[in-house]
Formats: sequence, structure tokens, C-alpha cells
Amino acid sequence: MKFKWLFAVLLIAFSLPVLAQVKTIYIHPNTVSSTGVAPMQCLQYRYTTKGKWQRMYGGIKGFTHEPGYNYTLQITEKKIANPPADGSSIERKLVKVLSKKPVTVNVPQMKGEWIIKELLVNNVLLSVQSLHYTVVVGDSSVQAKVCNSMRGNIQIAKDGTVKTGPIMSTKMACDNMAHETALMQAFTKATQWQVKTGELYMTDKAGQVFAVLSQPAMEAIPTGPANINYEAMLSDSRYAVKEIADKAGISKLSGSNAFIKIDKAAGSINGNGGCNNFFGEATVLFTSANAGTVKFSKLGSTMMACPNTLADEQRLFKLLEQVNVFVFQNGELQLLNGNAVLIRLIAQ
Repeated sequence: MKFKWLFAVLLIAFSLPVLAQVKTIYIHPNTVSSTGVAPMQCLQYRYTTKGKWQRMYGGIKGFTHEPGYNYTLQITEKKIANPPADGSSIERKLVKVLSKKPVTVNVPQMKGEWIIKELLVNNVLLSVQSLHYTVVVGDSSVQAKVCNSMRGNIQIAKDGTVKTGPIMSTKMACDNMAHETALMQAFTKATQWQVKTGELYMTDKAGQVFAVLSQPAMEAIPTGPANINYEAMLSDSRYAVKEIADKAGISKLSGSNAFIKIDKAAGSINGNGGCNNFFGEATVLFTSANAGTVKFSKLGSTMMACPNTLADEQRLFKLLEQVNVFVFQNGELQLLNGNAVLIRLIAQ
């Protein structure tokens, strides 16, 4: 009789569904653009106040996100047996909103690379996202690329008040000069910048929008059997130098055969600057799947005189010494100093 009773209890226990875990989670004030099967806006979350922000695919049932607020939530989490192709493997449900606090303008959110989504041209806000115009906001400088490269100083106050200038530009004749003129006006007249719902709005004090910038699309959610091995890509490929920073922003190296080869395991870099071969040491550390820190040192080169390419080559060598960050993004390898892109490379 006792065994029958014990068997019945065990049968009931094992037939009960697995209870969802209750957790405390922190939600970022802004969502981010991501690309999976289709473009989407994702929440940013972390489980500790000092943890790294992560993208959340699938959202939280019962929770409506209002941009501009920091949230602390109590939620339940439960594994999904067969998640959708572009969804989360975890089902999250809201239990309770523990806190909802408004945030002031967060200046660091403005810094980094942006794509111009909309631009005020002849008093009409036009969609230009497909043209891939870029703006890079740094600590004290701003760079932009339409047809010509632009570069200037920038000062951002804690309340979002922005002052730019003087803005310098290269002088090529382009078909889209109206767009360049509009962007130059945005830098001059838009004195109030604010990040809302993951987009950077450039407005004047009256609220007139001169430009709307969006973050570059994140990588698609892998649908194949394995993720991309960026560490192998870094060491197994030779990278042609596509563009390097100059006084006007980022410029192409026309007619140059400059390339770079990085060997993470050997701790070395070598290549050609367009004329001379060069070599040096490389200290590489991946801090995420597709990005990390890097330092090039003890650079040396051959000493051939090449009047047509020597200036670009010397500039390339100087920029390599300034690089401290790398990232695989938009199909290219980018070498940066902080948030400022110094060198763009394409695998050969």
C-alpha cells in the first residue's frame, strides 16, 4: 500500500509542468534596430545594474516599453521548446513593474556611427536611408560622408545642446549636392540633438527636424548550423585598404594596392602601404563575437620612394599606431580609435 501511495505521488510530481523562473531585469530607455528574417526593434536588457546590455528578441508579454525611461521589472522566464526562426528561445512575461524612472539626455548615446535616415531638403523631410550617407560623432569631432567627406569640431552639452563648426569639406562635384547642402545646414542650424527610440534627431530650439539618423543595422540572426568564426576570418584573410581617415573625414585610396594581414596567434601585422612593405607587432583581444581591442606597435617598413602614393602610405602608418578597437561590421573590417573609424578594410 505504501509503495502504491509513493508511486502515485511521484507520478503527480513528474506530470506537473516546469515552473517558470521569476527574475529581476533592467530595461534600457531606448530600443535598437536589428535585422533577422525582417527588420525589427529590440529591447535592450541586463540582469545586473553593471552588466552589459543585450538585445532581446521576442519582447516581454504584458509589458509596453515607453522610450526615455529606465525600467526595473520582475518577470518570469520559461524555455520555449520550438522557438520561431527569428525569435527568442525564452518566453518572458511581466509580473510587476518595480520602477520606471525618466532619464535625462545621455550624451554618450549620441557618439558612434549613424546612417542618415531622413534629411530636410528644400523644407521637405526626404528619406535617404538607401543612399547610405554616414555621420560619425566623436568626443570632440564629427565626420560625415555624402559624396564629399566632411569633418569639423563638435561640443555636446549635457542637456543635448550642440555646437558644431567650422565644418570642412572636400570639393568634388556630385549629383547629390542638394543633400550635402542640407546636411551642412543641419550641422549649422540644428542645435538640439536627442536620441529617441534608438534614432538621433537633429532639431533646432523650435523643434524643426533637420535630420533623423539611425544606427547601422545589426547582423542578421544566424539561421545556419553555425555562427561566423570572426577570429578565423581575422587571421585567415588578407584585407585591402578601402578608406582611411583624413582631415575631411574618410577618403578612398584610389589606385592603391595597400593591404593588411593580421596574425592573432603570432601577434603580428604585415602588409603593403601602397608602395613599401611593412611589418610590426599586433596585440588582439576579442571582447565580443565580432569586435575587440587591438594595438599595433614596433611598425617598420622598407624605404622605397614612391611619389604618387607615399603621402597616403605615411598617413596609413600613422593611423595604424592610433588604432585601439576593431569590429567586423557591414561586410568589412573597421579599425577605430574609440568610436571614430580610422581605416575600412575589405577581405580579398
